[in-house]
Amino acid sequence: MARGYCTDKELQQFSDLKAMLPIKLEEIPEGANITKSKKVYKLKLLPNGEIEKYKARIFAKGFTQEYGIDYTERVSTTPQIGGIRFVLIFILQHQLKRVSGDVTGAFLNAELKEKVYLKLPEGILFQGSNIVQLLKSLYGLKQAGRDWNDLRDK
Repeated sequence: MARGYCTDKELQQFSDLKAMLPIKLEEIPEGANITKSKKVYKLKLLPNGEIEKYKARIFAKGFTQEYGIDYTERVSTTPQIGGIRFVLIFILQHQLKRVSGDVTGAFLNAELKEKVYLKLPEGILFQGSNIVQLLKSLYGLKQAGRDWNDLRDK
């Protein structure tokens, strides 16, 4: 049984990608909202059903964000069905092999345009603080998809 992605590894990724800054509660401007977060656990399985790794990820509770304070726009583009059909037909006609990829911490690569403050889940500290200012997008934020799409289109 292989163990993998844990919260410590994710916290290191936050640090490496400069995704957040530890701050003190008194440093947060008056009127700013503090978005809550949670830990989400998932088992990654191999095709034969064996456990590949255990995964723990920190998600923002987007429903605790306030429009106009934490985000102003949350729309991201989606492919049209015609484009998806074209790609599938092209793959079939040219007998190409399907390949998939994964971007580790995808949203952590997209910079936030707004100032978002996040309270980390109980028992998790980032560089000694349980409240951080997010500099990059995080799973669960209302604007995360838009920010990732903006980064992808650069």
